[in-house]
Amino acid sequence: MSEHPPSSRTAIAPTLGHSPALNGGVKGDLADKMPYACQACTKRKVKCDKVTPTCFACRRSKAECVYQAPPPRRRKRKLIDDVTERLVQYEQVLLENGLLSKEAATSVVNDEEKTSLKTFLKTSPLNAELVSPYIADAVDEATPSSGMSTLAGQKMSLHWSEGESASKDRLIAGQGKSRYIGSHLWRNLNEDEMGPIDEDDEEEEERQRQYSTHASFSAQDPLTGAFMGGANRSLLQYHPTHQEAMVLWKTHVENVEPLCKVLHISSISTMVTTVSQQPVTASKSDECLLFAIYHFAIVSMTNEECQRRIGHSRAVLKQDYHYATRQALVNASWLKTTEMAVLQALVLFLLSCRYSYDPHTYWILTGVAVRITQRMGLHHDGEALGMSPFEVQMRRRLFYQVVPLDGVASQLSGTGVGILADTWDTKPPLNINDDQIWPGMTEQPTEQKGATEMIFCLTRACIGVAVAKSGKVLYGISNNDTDGSKNMSQMEQLINTIESDVEEKYIRYCDIINPLHFLAVGLGRSAMVAMRLRIRLHKIRAGTATDSEKRDACHLAQKILDTDSAAHAHAGLHKFKWHTGAFFAWGSWDAFIYVLTCLQQRAGGIVLDRVESERAWEKVEGVYANHDELLKSGQALHVAAGRLAVKAWDARPQRHALAEPEFIARLRLRREESLRRRAEKERSRSEGVGIAHSLRAKLLGQSDRKVHCSGGADRHNACGFLNSHALRTSDDVDVDCIQPELAVSLYAVRARESAVASDPTLSTGSTGKHPRDLV
Repeated sequence: MSEHPPSSRTAIAPTLGHSPALNGGVKGDLADKMPYACQACTKRKVKCDKVTPTCFACRRSKAECVYQAPPPRRRKRKLIDDVTERLVQYEQVLLENGLLSKEAATSVVNDEEKTSLKTFLKTSPLNAELVSPYIADAVDEATPSSGMSTLAGQKMSLHWSEGESASKDRLIAGQGKSRYIGSHLWRNLNEDEMGPIDEDDEEEEERQRQYSTHASFSAQDPLTGAFMGGANRSLLQYHPTHQEAMVLWKTHVENVEPLCKVLHISSISTMVTTVSQQPVTASKSDECLLFAIYHFAIVSMTNEECQRRIGHSRAVLKQDYHYATRQALVNASWLKTTEMAVLQALVLFLLSCRYSYDPHTYWILTGVAVRITQRMGLHHDGEALGMSPFEVQMRRRLFYQVVPLDGVASQLSGTGVGILADTWDTKPPLNINDDQIWPGMTEQPTEQKGATEMIFCLTRACIGVAVAKSGKVLYGISNNDTDGSKNMSQMEQLINTIESDVEEKYIRYCDIINPLHFLAVGLGRSAMVAMRLRIRLHKIRAGTATDSEKRDACHLAQKILDTDSAAHAHAGLHKFKWHTGAFFAWGSWDAFIYVLTCLQQRAGGIVLDRVESERAWEKVEGVYANHDELLKSGQALHVAAGRLAVKAWDARPQRHALAEPEFIARLRLRREESLRRRAEKERSRSEGVGIAHSLRAKLLGQSDRKVHCSGGADRHNACGFLNSHALRTSDDVDVDCIQPELAVSLYAVRARESAVASDPTLSTGSTGKHPRDLV
């Protein structure tokens, strides 16, 4: 609370003789005191001695001392008044939301209905513990206009009116922030009642600062603690020099931005230049965005480029900026943010960290990005919400990065549940260049016909919208249509329509000499092939596909792998390898798994002749050559694919005599090492059980003494363990007399088993590193 500013003036308190609160006067030494505290002491929440004309606290702080009688206490309301008013309020809410007709709301409560309601409130077992019996008694005194009869006879719909809901949704925006109001609970409040968009009050901010100062090791919220793990910290030492910042910014503009388009280059360029020269001037949101830009630039560079242009190894730079970006998100309170810059930073960070987190954790983090996007109202089109033309385009661009990001994460995690198509209506961004929009513009830009800077993003958005809005048709074949035959022609027709739309709007204008255009063509056409493959795979899994359909599916799958290889062979796409290196970029997983299935000659595959088999193995070998992470990663999907590849190689016919490729040898070696580690764990566990039985026998043969020991922490821990686990009698044993190394070994074995029970990842050889240690 702020205090009154110091003042040389002293207000004279009202004299007792004229005080309306003291009509009868006051006797003795109480004549100099007021019956209530002054306003200054009340606001400061300090004790007031109530002395006139100026209290001691105001004299000491030189504050203006003003006495004002408090408002009279509200009279105690009759219960019937309270019940009646509540009923009127409830009726009003029902009327506003279309759940109650005006005629029914104004009907009169007759004596029979009144008695029925009273009996129900008193006797219903469902309400016995929830409804006060005094409320039932008050029904007798209810006014005729209470409208209670509507509850007995009217059928009420629980479906909200779509048109009404959309018209009442609001967006509060200003100062680079936005907050979407879509809940019927919040829509009934005006903006003054909801408070400003930066709604944290001064007391809460001060409490957070004090908490961060006194307990810097604690997180401010659960997810930040699990993901980030820290309180606010200065990041000045992590800012690059001005020269390095310009190099990183230029790299981001060339390598990253053409495939993302979430930033307005000219606007951000000014901020980067200013902050890189004076880092102390950066706001929390700007600092957050800057470190995300720096980190993504490093991710898009090779180690040789980092050494040559920055003077440090890629691993060191990536680790530093990875930590700085995460900490900057913490400093900016990212979980409750309403700032566009912070969400932009989060999206860039997640795009650049696809290999840093396991698929399940990554899906949770993209889900948080979706929730923040919805909180800021990006799931509804900014034009309909009255945003400025510049904000409309930037919000659309950002939203169309979040949707595919969450969709891919959901597929890789195995959940298959991304943001639902019927929960958003945001339009795709316009086909324009950055120089056609700027902050403060008042008219909508004119969309171009042909290729622009947005060509890749719009190609992906066009496909994404079509798939999202038609997902039930493409991938949601009904249970009654087990073989997919009834929907096959409908799905083929839908894919043809989507393909024609993409070709007509974007691909026809692409010049494949341009690397970005080449990437857009590869994306558009491989996406169409992937859709056709998936609807055929449904029939194959159902066991109803013909050999011709299986061969067609194998052909489609190999076309997708060809696109992946072509992208890696294109020298101009080297700067985009952070994207093309992602194996899911072309819908490759379905294709890769099915090709391996055919090579293994499993049920659902086809029998390949020698020439076909050799060509297929060349494509598989190309996949492993271009995606080294498939050989190194311990992710479940990568490991499973590796096992399938080895089995497919071992299952090939003897007449297809081929030399074993290097990637098969590496996969086989990794599999053997995994089996060896598992055998060692089982042997260690068995030995631990044997040691436990031997030690227990020795312990029970000792004298009646409690277990005592001296020495290091392990021996003390073992001592406590023996007292609580190994002994089940009152025997007292001296650890020093019974081969203490056995006690320590047994303690270690049991401690390991307890750790594995609480964290199963420890049993799989997972490193369990903190995200800060991931490089």
